[in-house]
Amino acid sequence: MAKKNYKNLSKISDIPESYQRYLDEIHNISRKKKGGWVTNKEIAESLSVEPASVSGMLEKLKNKGLIRWEPRKSIRLTEEGKRIARQLDEIHSLLHQFFSKVLKIDD
Repeated sequence: MAKKNYKNLSKISDIPESYQRYLDEIHNISRKKKGGWVTNKEIAESLSVEPASVSGMLEKLKNKGLIRWEPRKSIRLTEEGKRIARQLDEIHSLLHQFFSKVLKIDD
């Protein structure tokens, strides 16, 4: 099976949901920190998963060009990773507005 190249994706739906979850979380954590660097431990705690699980996903994200990372070092989104994370933020915001304003469902 050929590897998908995630660079310059036009559709967020082309990215597996598990990748989206991690990209979104890395983006959320990095926005709170000066410099934008995130640790494996921060991601694991935020997602309530084991650090080894995070490392496995980070390797996949790195191989797709979505993060910069070396084992036992901090993580940062690449420009493509940031672009996708911003799209995810926009989608989440639109969904939140839809649920709260149209369907009248609160948090």
